[in-house]
Amino acid sequence: MTKKVPGVSELSRFLPDDPMGVSIHKNPKNGFVVVGLDYFADPERRDPKWIQEQRQTLGIKRCAVEVERSWETFAGKGIYDKAFYKHLHITPTPISYNPLFPIFRGWDFGGNQSVAICQIIDGRLNVLDEMPNKGLNTRAFAPEVISYCNSRYGSDVHYLDIVDPSAAWEGKTAEGKACTDVMREYDMLPIAAPTNDPQKRIDAVIELLMRLCPDGKPALQISPNCQMLIRGFEGGYHYPEKITQAKRMDRPVKNLFSHIHDALQYVALRMKSHNTDRSEEIDYESAITRYKFSNN
Repeated sequence: MTKKVPGVSELSRFLPDDPMGVSIHKNPKNGFVVVGLDYFADPERRDPKWIQEQRQTLGIKRCAVEVERSWETFAGKGIYDKAFYKHLHITPTPISYNPLFPIFRGWDFGGNQSVAICQIIDGRLNVLDEMPNKGLNTRAFAPEVISYCNSRYGSDVHYLDIVDPSAAWEGKTAEGKACTDVMREYDMLPIAAPTNDPQKRIDAVIELLMRLCPDGKPALQISPNCQMLIRGFEGGYHYPEKITQAKRMDRPVKNLFSHIHDALQYVALRMKSHNTDRSEEIDYESAITRYKFSNN
């Protein structure tokens, strides 16, 4: 007599009431049910100190595979190895856009143009979406960003475009125009990030990762659909394994993950001078004009 394969509903009675760290998948072809358990399914292991101890004991790469169920390992030390925790910083479902607040778009133009789409609400940076690695052509990328955002959030939204300061003089178009010149042609007002110092940019993100808001959640929350950013946080965005003539040990490796992380860092830097209190919006609007590029 063939045994009946248990269904998902039957298995649920054996699982804990708290679903955090538990995933169930049923293969539609053969009916097999797979239950995935992450280490934070155990409430006693949800404290960031626990996984930090495992990383110190096992090493970052071994811990990533054996404990954190990450099957990708990268050469070189991850930029956010000691600050990023999947169960704390990635939300279970995509973060909803709040129409009462502006949308910040961080732009990176170097090498492979990318945009991080975010909102700053009550002292928290919410990463809603990403547009990573879209090539070198600003004239093609800029309208794509506008169209994508208008279709998802609306054309009447207050968009604030924070860019790499060097975009004011770097020519990234066939005509040799600077990226910011092209953005203005599409009625965008690029705002230069306060600095392009890599360590200050990284520190701005780490500060958000490590700080808790009054509700007990981190000051940086990432939607699960931002896969390139997430993979970068998990180690794809890293320092070089060995120093070479072309690579400094204190500078992140330029790769598929670095461009979207650069874009996010510009928004994180901007947040340092941004007060989300709606009563101070006029002061904020006055402040951002200090960083607008002059017309070329």
